[in-house]
Amino acid sequence: MANKKQDKHLEGIEQATKDMLFGQSTANGGRYAYLNGGGAKFNEFIRNNENYPSFWKEGEILSEHGQAMATEMRDVEHAVIVGPGSAFAEKEFHVIKHLPNLKKVTFIDIAEKFNQAARQTMTDMKAELAAKNVSVTAITGPFQDIDKKVTDRWAKDYKKNLVMCVGSLITNIEKLAKDSYPETETQSALRDIFRLAANDGYAIIGYNALEKQSTLQKAYANAYLAEFMLNAWHFMLLNSPDIRIEDINGNPLDKNDRAVINDLFAYEMDDPKFDPQTRNYAHIIKAKKSFRVYAKDDSVQDGSFEEICKDIEAGFSFTMINSYQASTSIVNTQVNNLSKTSKFYEAKEMLARGKENIYLHSFRITPKAPAQP
Repeated sequence: MANKKQDKHLEGIEQATKDMLFGQSTANGGRYAYLNGGGAKFNEFIRNNENYPSFWKEGEILSEHGQAMATEMRDVEHAVIVGPGSAFAEKEFHVIKHLPNLKKVTFIDIAEKFNQAARQTMTDMKAELAAKNVSVTAITGPFQDIDKKVTDRWAKDYKKNLVMCVGSLITNIEKLAKDSYPETETQSALRDIFRLAANDGYAIIGYNALEKQSTLQKAYANAYLAEFMLNAWHFMLLNSPDIRIEDINGNPLDKNDRAVINDLFAYEMDDPKFDPQTRNYAHIIKAKKSFRVYAKDDSVQDGSFEEICKDIEAGFSFTMINSYQASTSIVNTQVNNLSKTSKFYEAKEMLARGKENIYLHSFRITPKAPAQP
């Protein structure tokens, strides 16, 4: 069972790695970054970086307003925490613990260890819960892949569902920067979140709305984040058996050796990466020296093995992960579009709480009346 889960997590990893090295415009390593100990490395980053607002400011907002949020949603019986990460105790628990009618909590994260930690928090802090006898379960995998049968069961079993997705998960989009904000992708992420509310409940979305390059640079130009990014990139290379690397003299290089990877690549911390037009901060990996990369040729149809080759020059770079900066107006526009196009539900803004351009934005999800014949 564990191997099947791991294989599911690794879907597409070699193609993404190849695309990033060969300069394709659709590559992104975000979905693999929290594997191979990446979750623990990201935890180090957020807790050792006082300038990272998604952790500190969201935590402050939820600590200060958690009880009021719970009062607004006091009829919630089931809470779904999307991406609890390592900060559930400092964030979502400030709302969860005050829900008086809570019966169940479901965690959804791509990292099993994050789910385990969140479940342990529920056990350790059980005495703080306003509701008693709350059951807890977890689903490991992308929240976008939750089966409709699961949400149908939630709708049947619980009077109201609350979905919490904080930490800017809806704006960590798997695409490279284009010439505009990725509205389609953001809307798709919101649609998947609202679907988990079982068409009759609530959603709380957290995101950055930062626009200053200097502020973003303080948040992201960090040695702990560099280690997180390079760990993810090494993991992608490790799981790409058809990719091999040589130095400029044709000598094979062992991509399994982390020291080799550290010698070839660096997380770029100094050059400006924020594009105000797209509202995208691109996290860049750059080649420190020249080398040559080989990969299997996808165009070969007869089953024979041929290779393509590319000379990578020092300074070559690619985007590892994208961090888009949303805004309340962007999110409200996407939510209104969803409400107009959905046949099943509409979402209405309740309140947006903010602190230093970090927002916790809450919505009520209500079913639409069936169309009259």
